[in-house]
Parts: sequence; structure tokens; C-alpha cells
Amino acid sequence: MPRPGGTGTFTAFPTDPAQSLDVTALTGSGSGGQQGVYACDRTSPTNPCRVLADTATAIPGGAGLFTGFLAPGISGDWVAFTAAGTDGQQGVYACDAMLPTDPCRVLADTLTEIPGGAGTFTGFQPIDPCAPAVSGTLTAFYGAGNGGQQGIYACDQTLAGGLCDALVDTDTTIPAADGVGTFQSFERLALDEVGNLAFVGGGMVTFGGGDTELTLPVKGVYTLIGGVLAGVADLFTAIPEGIGNFSDFGAVAMDPGQVVFVGYGSGGQKGLYTDWGGPLAKVIAVGDALDGKTVSDLSLGAFGFSGGQLAFRASFDDGSQAVTTAGLCAELGFEGFLPPIGGADASGGSASDPVATFKLKSTVPVKMRLACGGVPVATGTHTLKVAKVNGATSTDPAVDATPTDAATTGNAFRLTDAATGEWHFNVNTKGLSKGTWEVTATLSDGSVHSAFIGLK
Repeated sequence: MPRPGGTGTFTAFPTDPAQSLDVTALTGSGSGGQQGVYACDRTSPTNPCRVLADTATAIPGGAGLFTGFLAPGISGDWVAFTAAGTDGQQGVYACDAMLPTDPCRVLADTLTEIPGGAGTFTGFQPIDPCAPAVSGTLTAFYGAGNGGQQGIYACDQTLAGGLCDALVDTDTTIPAADGVGTFQSFERLALDEVGNLAFVGGGMVTFGGGDTELTLPVKGVYTLIGGVLAGVADLFTAIPEGIGNFSDFGAVAMDPGQVVFVGYGSGGQKGLYTDWGGPLAKVIAVGDALDGKTVSDLSLGAFGFSGGQLAFRASFDDGSQAVTTAGLCAELGFEGFLPPIGGADASGGSASDPVATFKLKSTVPVKMRLACGGVPVATGTHTLKVAKVNGATSTDPAVDATPTDAATTGNAFRLTDAATGEWHFNVNTKGLSKGTWEVTATLSDGSVHSAFIGLK
């Protein structure tokens, strides 16, 4: 693909991309040291990508041209990234992907005074590099200064000069039961759609006092929700379905008020864990089976969790890899079977009054839409059974429904529209008999929904 704003084609894509609706933000490289940040609209039929900033772009608020870029973050039309220039220039920049010219502005650079600190920023990447997190018009990023100053800061890119605030820094007290200490380091970070923060931070915490005083290193995953700082997991937290406590933490991703993170333990333990729906729980870990293969490694991006849907990369012991999605809903959203049945459960009729009637030996379309936190669900195994009703109180044993279409596997619904979360099962009634039948769907979350239909 020709490199927008440059010469030749792309030669590499050195960092993870970021996605918001139909727009993908990415870094790309070309021959001769060309590099840039690009916005690509998948709905555009021609020339979907355009350059936001590259090595031919003048540094906003700085001198000369950009020389390098790190991974971007995105929300809506706003793309944020960390970049460098000549003579040690560094900064965090925000670009409006919809502006045709001069889309970028500086949020913070080495001339910016540290909010709540002393002096100006000296750098914008922790030891474990991470992209800025964007939520609406807010961008959160890691920043450092002289004298060991570190923190996570947030700027509103629509306001003149950025107007940044410190969210957490080395003056912030670590949430630790019966211990006192402040953060000394920060690593990964993520924002949810309403601006709540999740991050990995560490420091030293002193427990007890006098002869029993003990100072220990602490590291963990923390959230800042509505101005309240809380711990999700730390080095004193037992690994769900694992052995011992967590020993380290990797990437974090955040959905409104909920977190998924990479956690490590002794003996090579590594997994994805979440506080979605209540107590800390395992999503998947190295050594687990997935699609008939054994997981050997897992990778999570800061933008991999939305609407209760998780996307992650899995590596397997046979050398293959896959990008996998998982729904973390405690209960899937189900509003009844769609027409022609048109109801379920309380609205699904009764043994004496079926909700819909069909001709025997015809095909009965059983349709439903599933959602997770308002987001359409396109994953999972959802099955259908049928049972003949004998009188008002007696029902024959349920049997697996038989499909009429070859695209259906066994008695599992097939996905027909990922964008709306619509699932279909075309029931073959040739092997059934006249009368009232109960059709029952069992969803992947274990919930059961049924309706009564008549065959005549």
C-alpha cells in the first residue's frame, strides 16, 4: 500500500494499532527512515488512510521535525501518541483525525511544567512503554521529571495549552490495608469511555510500627473511579485458580468501572484476570485449553476490552496464534425470540395457548438477538431443544432440535449478523407431530429461555 504523504509503500508496522468505531490509528514505516502516525477509515472506498504526523511534519510547539513515534491511542476522532524530535525533544500530541490540514497539537512536552510537581517534564515513557489512553477529549499519559518525579497525567485536547492535571503521582498514597506508602513508579494505563483510570503502579509500603515495623515492595493494578483510588490486585493477592500470589502485572484494559489485566505468578504462571461482575476471577491462563489447543502465551492491549467483550491474542504449543474474543457478561441480554415466534418466557405463551402456530413439516425459524452490556454478542455456543407438551402439566423429555440448513452444527444456533448479535436456528419439524411444543434455548452464560409453539 502506498504510504500517504510519503514515497513508496509501507515497509513495517512497528507498534500495536488502536481502534475506535470505523477508524484505526497506527504507526507505519517506509524506506529511507520514513515513519508516521496514520488514521485509516475502513468505510472509505478509496485511499482510506491519511497521515496525521510523520517525519516531514513540524513539531507543534517545538523546533524542527518529528524523528520517531510510539504506539497511538484513539477515541472517536481523537488520536494521541508519544513522539520525539531532534535535540532530545519529546512530547505527547493529540490529532483530530477529521481535520484535513494541521490536525495535531501538543498536550505536554519537555517545556511543560509538571502539574502538581516541580520543573518541567523530562520524559513520557516508563520502562515498559505504553500508548497514551484516550477517552472522548481526554488523554492520559505517563510523565516523568527531575528528582524521581513520575505520574499519570490527563489533558483535555480541546482546551488551549492542554490544561493537564495529575491523576496519580509519587505523592499519591498506595491503597494498602494496614500499610502506609506512596507510589514510586507507574507502568501500564488505560481509560474507560467515561474517563475512569486503570494502571499498574508500585512503591514501598510500611506495615506495623516499632519493633514489628516492616517495609515491603508493593506493586499492583489500581483504579481511579470518580476520584476514588482503589486496588484491584497486588503482590499480596492470591491468583484465582492458580498457585500462590501474583508476582507481577502486565497490560491493563478497562470497561466502565471494570478491569481486565495480565497477571504473572511463580513457575511460569500467566493469565488474564478480571474484576468484572464481582470477585477477582480468571478469564484464561497459560496451560488452559482453547479450541482444542493448549495456550502457551497471552497478550492483551489497552484497548482490548469494551462492552463486556474482551479481545486478546493467544499463542499455542503447536506454534500457531489466534486473536480471540470472549464475553464477560454474568448474564447475556435476551429480549425474547424474534418474529415469527415473537416472545419467550413470560411472553412466550403457555401449554394451552402457544405464542405462535406453524404447519407441521415446515421450517420454524427461531431467531434471537444477544447483547453484553449493550454490545452485540457474536461469540459463544447457544443451543436449542424441543419437547412435546402432553396436557397442561406434562411434557415429554426434551430432545436436540434438528436444523434444516447445512450451515448449522448440531443443535447450536448459528450467528447471522455480528453487527446486531442476531442468531438463527431453522427447526426441521418433519420428525415432529401435531400439537404444542416447547422450544428452549440454553445460552452460553447458562441462562435458559423458552416459548410454546403449535404445529398443525
